[in-house]
Amino acid sequence: MLKGKVIKFRLDTGKPAALSAEAHARLAAIREENIDCSDIPECSEDAAWYRPGPITTVTKPESR
Repeated sequence: MLKGKVIKFRLDTGKPAALSAEAHARLAAIREENIDCSDIPECSEDAAWYRPGPITTVTKPESR
């Protein structure tokens, strides 16, 4: 774990990163039945999906 470094990344969904031809070919070659979804919990039909509000970041002042 890196101490003292914070790396922030904001995904721009309006301009997704372009895939290389090789990466696109690898993704296209994956068959759906070979994708392991066993670790995804089941979701009931009446589950409510919502978009959470803004995330608030709280920082603690450094002690002297």
